[in-house]
Amino acid sequence: MKYFILVLLSVFMNVAFAGSNFLDKHYKSLSTDGKQVYDLVITSNTMGWRGIEGSEKGLAETNPSHYTSISDGIDVIQWQGKMGSFNTLVINNKNLKYVYSAIDKNKVTTLEEGKLEVVS
Repeated sequence: MKYFILVLLSVFMNVAFAGSNFLDKHYKSLSTDGKQVYDLVITSNTMGWRGIEGSEKGLAETNPSHYTSISDGIDVIQWQGKMGSFNTLVINNKNLKYVYSAIDKNKVTTLEEGKLEVVS
């Protein structure tokens, strides 16, 4: 099922980006379990993150990314990480909840959900 979702979301990468209210903002993300906290900076062509708490604390990357809006208030961001991971972030702009999934070069998958807070 996880692979189906990744393939389905990959299809949406090729849809023309129609603009969204989540672009050019700085967010703090907090996973539902409270273990992962990130600073996120999303622009029209990059996804930047910095680990604040959790397993990636102190790490940071900024990568080229692709965006699409799949329905009113639901947006998808996808990017390739520097270490070979394929990442997908789905944001519900109405309640600032998100679902994040990734698959790394060893085919290890991650699925996480949480809440975003607008920093600026």
